[in-house]
Amino acid sequence: MVARQTQEIEYRNGDDAFRVVLTSNSPDIFSQAAKQQEIKDKEGEALVAALLSYAKGAVFRVERYKDGKLNDRPGGGHAVQEFNDSGALIAASRYRDGKRQDAANGEPAFQKFNDDGIRTYLVHYKDDKRHDGPNGEPAEQVSDPSGNFVFIARYRDDNQIKVFTPQEMAEFQAKNAPAAPKTRKEPKSPGR
Repeated sequence: MVARQTQEIEYRNGDDAFRVVLTSNSPDIFSQAAKQQEIKDKEGEALVAALLSYAKGAVFRVERYKDGKLNDRPGGGHAVQEFNDSGALIAASRYRDGKRQDAANGEPAFQKFNDDGIRTYLVHYKDDKRHDGPNGEPAEQVSDPSGNFVFIARYRDDNQIKVFTPQEMAEFQAKNAPAAPKTRKEPKSPGR
C-alpha cells in the first residue's frame, strides 16, 4: 500500500484565511511539482489549479477550508472534489461554514459521476440537512450508469416526505432531462 501524500496551501482573501489540502497516492508528486517553473510562481487557487493540471490523475482529493471549516472556494468552486485515476471529477461537495449547502444558483451540495461523466447521484442540502432544492428539485436523485433515474425522493429538514413511483420517475426524467443526462463540469481553473 502506498502512503498518502498531502500538500497544504494557505492563503488569504480579504479578511478570510483559506487552506486547501490536496491528497495523492503518488509518493513524490508534490516535490516534483514544486520544481516546475509554471508552478513556482503561483499562489492561492492559481497554485491549486496548476498542481491539479500538473498532477492530473495523481491527486485524488481536494478539500478547501475557510477559517478552519469546509467551505466552497472564493468564486463558488466546490469545497471537496474527488478525482479518478485519469484526473476526471467523480464527486463534488459544496459547503458553507462547515455545513453541506447547495450553491446560490441551486447546484446540489453533493454530486457523484461515473467514469463516463454521467451524474449518477445527487443530494440537495440546506444547513447540512437533506432538503428539496431551492428551485423545487427533489432532494435525492439516483441514476443508473446511463443516466436513467432509479430512485428519487423529496426531503424536508432531513425527513423523507415522498418517494417517487416508477411512473413519477419516468415523468420527471422526461420533463427535466429530455436531451441528455447531466454530465460533470470539470473544475474551473482560476486565471485561465
